Amino acid sequence: MIYSYKQDSVEELLRDHIEEMLKVLNTLTTSKALKFVEKFEIPKADFINSLKIAVIFHDIGKIFYQENWKEQSLSFIGHERISALFLKMFMKNLDDEEPIIRLKDAIIFAVLYHHHAMGYRLPAFKEISTLKLNSLFEEFYEDISHLMRKYKMDFYINPLHEMILEIKKNFLSSMENIHSLIRYAENLPFEKDIWETYLEDGIKRTLMLLSLSILISLDYESAGKTRRGNKAPFHRVTKEFIRHYLQ
Repeated sequence: MIYSYKQDSVEELLRDHIEEMLKVLNTLTTSKALKFVEKFEIPKADFINSLKIAVIFHDIGKIFYQENWKEQSLSFIGHERISALFLKMFMKNLDDEEPIIRLKDAIIFAVLYHHHAMGYRLPAFKEISTLKLNSLFEEFYEDISHLMRKYKMDFYINPLHEMILEIKKNFLSSMENIHSLIRYAENLPFEKDIWETYLEDGIKRTLMLLSLSILISLDYESAGKTRRGNKAPFHRVTKEFIRHYLQ
């Protein structure tokens, strides 16, 4: 099992967390956010699909943290950087004519910074093994390919499979390669390019910030159902955002 949250008696599986977020996106037909992106001549379906991809990949980095226990809970600080790296790898497997390629900067930005205020550090590797990681990535592929079929995203299954094979080949063959991956994720070379795009292209900057806001809101809304309840002030803010801009 892959956890997206585990503390004391409260736990949440990654596949369930992702599905809760996909459920909201799957109901979108018209909203302020969708009307807004149409002004940039971006079809609603393309924008929704880009958000679904962001949701699917935003926590994939947590696979490396499944043994990272801190004070009776799993700590995932820094997972978003690994998630952004794997999302970029996935995007390279898409056909150049795939519509969401146009939105790749926005969704990579959203995944990379959906926990920007929390900081990051290298994950611990206590009791983790390449064998365990291989089986966890196989589980991720099975869970996500099932969700892709369920939410009409079948055309992304093959690129997902190619990405998993690439991860296994390049990173999971030894602990040395895994540590190299983590060092690479700490200093992502494409992060500079993303910020240059952010500064130079007003339309892409707007799409980046909108995608980030949506991902954070969906993430918090899903987490609130199983982890925090509905009492946290920020949860009320995200609920209002979803109600005004997505529903």
